[in-house]
Order: sequence, then C-alpha cells, then structure tokens
Amino acid sequence: MKITDIKSKITKWLPVTWMKRHKIWTTIIIVVLVVLIYHWLTPATDKSATDQPAISLVSVERRDLREIVEVTGTISSSNYTQVQTQAIGHITGVYVTEGQTVREGDKMFELELTPEGKQNNQSAYSSYLSAKNNLESAQNQLNSLQVTLFKTNQYFIDHADKENLAHENPDWIMQWADWLAAEGSYKNQQQVIVQAQANVNSAYTNYRNTGAIVYAPASGTVENITAVEGMSFGSVNSSGSGVSLSARLATIKSSDQVLAVFNVGASDIRRLALDQPVTISGTNLPASYQGKIVSVDRYGTTSNSVTTYQVIARFDDAGDATASARADLSALLPNLSVDGEILVSRHQGALTVPTLAITTLQGHSSVTVQTADGQQTQREITIGIASGNQTEVLSGLSEGEQIVFSLPEFEEDASRMGRGMGGFSGGGGPGGGGPRN
Repeated sequence: MKITDIKSKITKWLPVTWMKRHKIWTTIIIVVLVVLIYHWLTPATDKSATDQPAISLVSVERRDLREIVEVTGTISSSNYTQVQTQAIGHITGVYVTEGQTVREGDKMFELELTPEGKQNNQSAYSSYLSAKNNLESAQNQLNSLQVTLFKTNQYFIDHADKENLAHENPDWIMQWADWLAAEGSYKNQQQVIVQAQANVNSAYTNYRNTGAIVYAPASGTVENITAVEGMSFGSVNSSGSGVSLSARLATIKSSDQVLAVFNVGASDIRRLALDQPVTISGTNLPASYQGKIVSVDRYGTTSNSVTTYQVIARFDDAGDATASARADLSALLPNLSVDGEILVSRHQGALTVPTLAITTLQGHSSVTVQTADGQQTQREITIGIASGNQTEVLSGLSEGEQIVFSLPEFEEDASRMGRGMGGFSGGGGPGGGGPRN
C-alpha cells in the first residue's frame, strides 16, 4: 500500500477543511498509520535459528597446567613488638629514631608524670614490693618444708629401713606416710614459688610501665614512632583502679622475616602441605612476592557453623620485582590484606579440553567428539585437575581429536566481535583464555 493510498483513505475519514486547519496533527496521524501498517504487513521473522548457541570445534591439546588454591589473608605482625606505656603524663624526651637498632631495656622515651601519674606509679611500686615480700615468705616456707622432708626421710631410713620392718607393720606404714606427706608439701611449695615469682615479674613490669621512663621491650629495629615531645598519654579507668595501655609509642621489628596468615576452607585444606610455593599480590603492592608454606593447622576453628584452617607462609624475596625490591620487603606492611595463590601441583604436557565442553552426569564425565567423517558421538572420559578454563583428561581422548563445543552466550558475543575485528590474540581455548602457568 502506497502513501498516497493511505492519504486518500484518511481524507474520507477526516474533512478536508479540518486537515487544512490542523496540518501538524494530520502529518502525525499519517506517520503513525504508516508505521502500524508496515509492521502489520511485514511477515514475522523466525529467530529460532539465531538464538541457537554457536557451535565450534576445539582440538584436544597438550598444555602445562597448574593446580592453584586461591586464598586471602593478611601480613602477620608477629615479628613486631609494640612499645606502650601506662604512664600518665606528657612526652619530654624522644631518644630513638626511625631505623635505629635497640636492645631490650634501652631507654626510648621519657615522660613528665602528672600528680595522678605519680600516684599511680607509687601504687604500682607498692604492689611490686608486696609481691617481693610474698616471694620471700614463700621461699622461707620452702626452706622449712625442705628440713621437714630431710628429717622424715632420715627417720624412715634409721628405723623402718634398718630394722627391716615388714611393709604391713604399722610403724613402717606411718613412717613411710610421713615421708611422702613431707615430700608432697615440699613439691607443692615449689609451685607456690613459681607463681610468686611470676607475680613479682608482673608487678615489676606494671611498675615500669607506669614510670617516667619507657624502655625497649625487645631487641630489634625501631619503626613507626608515633610519640613526639609534648604529646600527652594515659587516662584513669572509669573504675579508678588504674590506667589502660595507651596508644603505641613505636614498634620494634625483631626480624626481617615476613609471614602471611591465610584462612582456608575445609575443601582446600587437604590439598595443602608444607613447602608448597605461594605467591602473594595486592593492589597496594609494587610486585608479587614468592614464598612457601611453613605451617598448616588442620585442627581449625568454627564460627557461625563455618570451619576454617590457618595456613602460614614465609616470604623471602620478590618474584617479578626489580632487584632493589627483591632485597626489600618493606612493602609488606603488618596487617596488610593480600591475595595469595598456593601452587598445589604442576602437570606438564597434560592433555586438556575446555572445562565447559565437559558434561558430568551421576559422577561420569563425557564430551562430544566429531569423527573424521563428520559424525558426532558422546564419549566418556576420566578427568584430572582443572586450571583456568581448561581441564586435564586422563583417559578417553587422544591429542588432536576434535571436540564439539557450544560457546556460552557471553563467549559467543565475544567470538563474533573477535571475527569482526580480525580475531583476538592469545590461545588457551574459547575466548582466548588459558591455564595459568
């Protein structure tokens, strides 16, 4: 139907005078009718053919596959000791600098205590003296019990033993029991001494932490100094019983060893073992770093019905970094989040097919093979490890055989784009991906 025919029919429906007065509306009506009639007269297109996924042939090839367990974790702070104080006052002296080496007990900072801080320090000193007195009393008691032990032992030897009393004799039983009781009391008092000594050590540490001088708690390299002269520290607890450890003044790095801690799920922990290579990377790291697993905890912890297992890796140098970065692990800061790849196994020259070409039903895997005469047949295969978009074939296929492979919709679109742009570079199966090796 022509436009003139449509216009002639419209003039029968609408008066000519109205059309002349409303030219714009007349034009709109004509355009709408033309579009509607066109779609009405145009036959529907069968799109079923275009909806079918693209079918392609993929050759069975040999590749080097790596079995990888991907994990996330953090850089451990275990080789760092925090320098803290319980003193109440303000900094009057800073005696260390970044990168300086100190020994345990070296003077690092000095504070001027407030009256409240001095009172708190004196209270800590009083507790320390009390703990020392308790230790001395416990030691005296131990000496007394030792004398009793020797006496009962000698009495048993001089009487029950020399007189060859029978073990059923009441005298022999009483002397033997006295000796055992004295020995038990002596051993119990030895444990009291150990506890009393621990109380002395704790009280002395508390006394030093509340004092005006801050000493190095460990030997190593000073880093992360956050205290400057004039800065105030310390506050009394709401209960009035003392002060809490304030924010750290600095940290001491005890070694250059860098550890990363990963939490691994139950499905992966069985595949991990000591000395397996680990690569860590992250958006905040200048390079990827190579290390190895040094600890695998298979006991695990459960939270919200989910069990995870801790794996620790040690890193010694940078993998793909520059020479200067290899010698410097300073980019691996404590508590930094990192991504890790643990190499479980490497299969060189493995026979592979695209993972998506494999159909698994009731535990049996199979692929569609196209024979030399163009016929297609389903063949059962035995599969091994999977890496990226490739899966190892242990039996059922030979190198060079053709596999019928249906591209997923997103890969089909990518394939069409690649053909339109001259194809994508790179191998490793449909879409240009491949195993990570």
